[in-house]
Amino acid sequence: RRCSVETRIKPSKLPYRMTLKEFDFRFQSSIDLKRIKEVLTLAFVARTENVIFLEPPGYGKTHLV
Repeated sequence: RRCSVETRIKPSKLPYRMTLKEFDFRFQSSIDLKRIKEVLTLAFVARTENVIFLEPPGYGKTHLV
């Protein structure tokens, strides 16, 4: 059974919807844009790897998920 993105996001109860298009990579200059773009290709799935966003609070990890 296929679920829509909205159906899967709704239970998360996030206060608002964020997208990568809205993310200000200049604000968090420590985030490597090249690495984020690599994650977006989903190549890690084919390599059977995990992706972990590990930064202190306030870096926008939730936004990147």
